Amino acid sequence: MRLIADGRAIAVERDGRRIFELDDAQPYARGWFALRTTKSHLRIRNLRIGKP
Repeated sequence: MRLIADGRAIAVERDGRRIFELDDAQPYARGWFALRTTKSHLRIRNLRIGKP
């Protein structure tokens, strides 16, 4: 799974296939990043956060 936030371009890809995209006219210039679940177990492996 790949989460993309590159300026106005917001997208989610899974196995190289884009499953969601959005052109955000007013993107956040800074802020926090979090992964959150409710009543489930989540295992995150090989997490990388960076600029393309």
